[in-house]
Amino acid sequence: MKRLAAFVLRFRHWFLSGTLLLVIASAIMFPFVKINYDFTKYLPEDMGTKQALKVMEEEFGIMGQANIMIENITIERAINLKQTLINNNEGILDILWLDTFVEPDILLEFENLFLQDVTMQEYFSDIPGLNQFYKNRKVLFQVVFKNGDYSDVTDQTITDIREYLNKLDYQYAMAGSAVSTYHARHATEKEVFNITIFVIPIFLIILFIFTTSFLEPFLFIIVIGVAVIINMGTNVFFGEISFFTHSTATLLQFAVSMDYAIFLLHRYHEEKERHKGDNMTALKNALSKSYTAILASSLTTIAGFAALIFMRYTIGIDLALVMIKGVLLSIVSVFVFMPSLILLFDKGIEKTRHRLFAPKLHRFSDKAFRYRIIIPIIAIMLIYPTYIYQNSNKFLYGNSAMESGEGSEAAVELERIEKEFGNTNMIVLLLPHEKTDGVINVEETKKAEFRLIDDIKLRLYNLNVKANIQSYYQMTDISTYFPKINLPKTPETDKILEALLDWLESQGYGKPEDWIKDSIPPHMEAQLISENYSRIIISIQTQSESEEGFNAVKTIKASADELAYQNYYLLGVTPSVMEIKEVVESDFVKVNILSIIAVLIILILSFKSLVLPFILVFVIELSIWINMSIPYIMNQPLIFIGYMIVSSIQLGATIDYAILLTGRYIDNRQSMNKKRAMIRSIINSGNSILTSSLIMASAGFILAFISSVEGVATIGTLIGRGALLSALLVLVFLPQLLYFFDKWILKTTMNIKFWEGNGSKSPTP
Repeated sequence: MKRLAAFVLRFRHWFLSGTLLLVIASAIMFPFVKINYDFTKYLPEDMGTKQALKVMEEEFGIMGQANIMIENITIERAINLKQTLINNNEGILDILWLDTFVEPDILLEFENLFLQDVTMQEYFSDIPGLNQFYKNRKVLFQVVFKNGDYSDVTDQTITDIREYLNKLDYQYAMAGSAVSTYHARHATEKEVFNITIFVIPIFLIILFIFTTSFLEPFLFIIVIGVAVIINMGTNVFFGEISFFTHSTATLLQFAVSMDYAIFLLHRYHEEKERHKGDNMTALKNALSKSYTAILASSLTTIAGFAALIFMRYTIGIDLALVMIKGVLLSIVSVFVFMPSLILLFDKGIEKTRHRLFAPKLHRFSDKAFRYRIIIPIIAIMLIYPTYIYQNSNKFLYGNSAMESGEGSEAAVELERIEKEFGNTNMIVLLLPHEKTDGVINVEETKKAEFRLIDDIKLRLYNLNVKANIQSYYQMTDISTYFPKINLPKTPETDKILEALLDWLESQGYGKPEDWIKDSIPPHMEAQLISENYSRIIISIQTQSESEEGFNAVKTIKASADELAYQNYYLLGVTPSVMEIKEVVESDFVKVNILSIIAVLIILILSFKSLVLPFILVFVIELSIWINMSIPYIMNQPLIFIGYMIVSSIQLGATIDYAILLTGRYIDNRQSMNKKRAMIRSIINSGNSILTSSLIMASAGFILAFISSVEGVATIGTLIGRGALLSALLVLVFLPQLLYFFDKWILKTTMNIKFWEGNGSKSPTP
């Protein structure tokens, strides 16, 4: 190691120049890193949703979707506005509204004849199929984009639509999958920068408190900041990363890597005391002596992330690869870039010395010993309930967890639309055509489709689930537009319908089915019927992640299965959530076991002990259980992917706290009895543990505070709270375990000797 250290110092100017060039190159590459907002890309290839998406793309193409609600608007103005939006925006393929299925002149005449009266407006608002487009002088446009939800063109089109509606001073609201992506994208772009601006001053304050120079904190931020910039820029070589990784990786890298820089500088100061006046020798010794400790510390962190690689839901791989690269780059930055800065700023560090503002832990450590019986009893009593509670959480599995949180612009607009038109949980059923000699048998296909739709409607009605169903054959059938209305059948209503049909006949429109079919644009028809499949769109009024929604999907599947349909496909948020749930729950067991085994192996090799690794892992696992049980106690839903990822990160990153304190205990135990070793280990390691945990906690809580994406904010809270809980248990529970298992540690650890006297070799601490 000394040769490697000497090599680094000899060519430090080259390394400094090379690092700066890499930073510049990475900063240039950073804007070209593609961010993926489509979580379906991370689904396993054998999942039904993934296969259904492939079939739908082949048969119908993938096009973005959005809903726009305009308030206090007449049918005439709605028709004109719709046409203006289509003409002015290249990214819009079509806008589905009433005039898609009925000629505008008829609608205008209908408005003049029937909708001037309040009673008739209410009547019109209760007609199924029609009330999903016009209700109480509010229109709901269903926008179909030429490109997918995640396209840059779609994003710009939504921006243009919003700017145009704002200019006209319309009261409007937008929702839908493309709009959710739009808000997530713009929030992420803005918030990643804001998070960095907020977090650096917080980091500096923490470092000022726990260091003895005003210049040292800036040195740490620069060293890890360089690694962060290089990491984010080099993500361009992955092709793309998820917006979840993009939102969290910067802060996570700062949080888990800062220790490496702090450790090297502290070791340098120790070596300077031994080699006064010879900074090069002191730094060379510091580098060689720090290498093993920093590498061992990083291995547990890497192990936590590496376990995510084995997830079938590959968003874990996405985060793991970026973070493992980030940790390795941080180590390289500490050993290659930091030495030059240490020598460059050494005089400045000495000139800006200040007293240590961190609390002294002598009284705290004495109390920890005094309560050595009570604290373990309390901790042991927490094991069973916290383990049960953390498994009993209400989990969220789908994209809804990654949408904008309550109170955001996106959430408010969605709530306004749902209040007027109800929830729009869209499920797509791809139904194969009935064919005779390879040719579509229209009559048989139509009969089969109507039979299935009627059966689904009846089953959903029995579940008390409201549903609107659209299909090509249903849209071209006149009965769709005059269904059984939930109003008493009277001579007046019969006269209204008869008058309307007579008027249509008198205008020369012929049979209703013919002019309805002719009024459907070719591209609209192509979205509902293809060479091999009919696309049936079922809009149910349930939340996407709810028992009501899950039961509705099971009912739709049961209907298709019982009516002997083969090779049908089901798509939508709710069906995909049901599949994701199965995948990630099995992933969690795998990831949890792998991360624990990996950390145990590293600890066994590091301490050459059989008992110590299990004690350390137990302490951190208990802190994880407490962390994850709090949402259950507070009755808050928990994002399962966050639960899984944070559990792995918390184990891999905060086990270092336990390693540090245990290492100090073993060192102290060789020269003093177990009581003094326990007290002294808290004093020796306490401030380092507090520094690391506060940095990680502040990173998590700032992420939670700034991010408007509910899933990202929740993960930030879990990380922040988890860091504090791990530090607390390491400082107040682990020392007692080391004290009580002292004999077992001695017997099961290689090459160590404990002090057997009553006092110590050194003065009492």
